[in-house]
Amino acid sequence: GHWGPEESGFDKSFAATCVAITPDGKSIISATFDGNVFRWEAGHNSGWSAAAPPKFTYKDNMQEHESRVWCVAVSPDSNVVASCSNDGTVKLWHIGGAHKGKTVTLDQQREWYSSVAFSMDGHWLASGGNDQVIRLWSVATGACVKRLKGHNADVRSL
Repeated sequence: GHWGPEESGFDKSFAATCVAITPDGKSIISATFDGNVFRWEAGHNSGWSAAAPPKFTYKDNMQEHESRVWCVAVSPDSNVVASCSNDGTVKLWHIGGAHKGKTVTLDQQREWYSSVAFSMDGHWLASGGNDQVIRLWSVATGACVKRLKGHNADVRSL
């Protein structure tokens, strides 16, 4: 297993904008300027240790964004990846569990999103962007359940 883009087949000219490690330590998720969300998996017998991280290999590209992906987050159970983009979308990528392989677009607005974060129980996702609103989403239904207004500038981090 290699980290290098040469071995994975993607264009290394696009810089990573965000990286997240799944809580179970089995995958690394990276997002890029060109709208890609890559997943890297640890080998079956790999484990984290103080001496060395596990060996990771390129798994797949969850490419559905049309523009720069600013942020990725992983649910506490490691089954769902959330991403947000300049294309005005927040997406959920089910990489494990009962809905494995399913992709859900939570919103498509005219503004862009720059940050996403899961609640500790994984039932909720918060998103923020340049419209100065934090949105709270139900991961189960994909519905926006709350809009938190009050910021007078972009919400760039959660």
